[in-house]
Amino acid sequence: MLPFPGGLEAQANGALILAILAAIIYLYARNLPVSWRRSVVKTIPLAALAWLSFGEGGPSLLTAALALSALGDLALAQEDDDRFFLAGLGAFLAAHIAYVALFATGSAGFAILTAEPWRLAAALAICAFGIFMLTRLWPALDTAMRPAVLAYMLAIVAMGVTAFTTQSPAVMAGAVLFIASDAILATERFLLAPDAPQRTVTGPAIWITYIAAQIAIVLGVLV
Repeated sequence: MLPFPGGLEAQANGALILAILAAIIYLYARNLPVSWRRSVVKTIPLAALAWLSFGEGGPSLLTAALALSALGDLALAQEDDDRFFLAGLGAFLAAHIAYVALFATGSAGFAILTAEPWRLAAALAICAFGIFMLTRLWPALDTAMRPAVLAYMLAIVAMGVTAFTTQSPAVMAGAVLFIASDAILATERFLLAPDAPQRTVTGPAIWITYIAAQIAIVLGVLV
């Protein structure tokens, strides 16, 4: 059953299906050499979701977060180049800030964390995981990379915590999946050797959890 009214011909459902199909194609294309075609395919899923949000009259912060994520995907598609990696990091940092503002705007406020202990436990677990990841990554980071990674870590932890102040289980699940995706990406880039056998698993895991996260957030906000 499609999540938006109107069947397959509806723009929202069409954009969602396009995002999913492009994501599946990129899952198989990700091992191909870097090219503009490969980069375009990687960018389509989040661009389609941004168009979905815009077309459905979704919050401007949601549309902005999705569009910034698409720009981040375009930058990160240019692999093995620190300049593009930092550009992608900056785009996703801005996307997470937009998500923080979006979730905070539509939430019951941080008081709900103490009113419902399971939310507080989830928020504390996210903070603890962020600290754990930072302590693991810090020794492996170049000095010039550390401020950017620290800022990004603070932003994604804030995104995760504010997600648990909302009433949407899909938004909460999406935030957790986003954190998982970024943790796997950071582990792959900074902690794994280039020939580590784990890379056969980490690559697909990063993409699948990331796409699932963004779709869950979109559905949690719009449906």
